[in-house]
Amino acid sequence: MIYTILLIIYLLAANASPVLVKMPSQMAEKVNVVGSQCIKETGAPIDSLTNSFPWNLPETETNEKFLFCLCKNLNLINDQGDFNYNRTMKIFANSDKKEAIEKTYYKCNTLKGKDRYDTTYKSVDCFFKNAPVSLSL
Repeated sequence: MIYTILLIIYLLAANASPVLVKMPSQMAEKVNVVGSQCIKETGAPIDSLTNSFPWNLPETETNEKFLFCLCKNLNLINDQGDFNYNRTMKIFANSDKKEAIEKTYYKCNTLKGKDRYDTTYKSVDCFFKNAPVSLSL
């Protein structure tokens, strides 16, 4: 009986929703400013930024370009759409799940798309689907 209860607790914990991590306020402010600029530049829907945190951004060409613009202007990616380890992991510096986040980073940052926009989208989508945390503004 006790083993059954422990197994149920373990399974619930293993399948738990990601922990919501609030982005540092200074970065959240910058994300809002850059996000607004990228919406204008790319013609993305007005709700693209709010759909990005937590992750609920549909895969469309316009959203891929918006996401690339956002990440590029936040200096998180290079021109090919690959994420910079130090800049990205700095966001999660105070997380108690840093090791799991790092594993997810390495797994997702190897994905390649048909172009730099698709590569960025695939990496972000993979991260939010697999990381033990979810970012919010």
